[in-house]
Amino acid sequence: MLQLYFNLKTRIILSSTKENAWVLDPFSGSATTGIAANLLNRKYLGTEQEKSYLELSVLRYKQIQDKQIRQSFLDKIF
Repeated sequence: MLQLYFNLKTRIILSSTKENAWVLDPFSGSATTGIAANLLNRKYLGTEQEKSYLELSVLRYKQIQDKQIRQSFLDKIF
């Protein structure tokens, strides 16, 4: 299911923004939109009031800093 949302959000970001544009997600949850935005060279601002989701978002962001993981996501996009 995550892959479906990731692909959808990626397509929306690509079709509605340019590189370095801001993407705002007021209900960021596990930051799927943020991960997609980051991989597509967009700036991201997300808000979330649940600490567990914030912690998951930080973990996911750190994971995509690894070149192999980042490339595996990018391979799914392009």
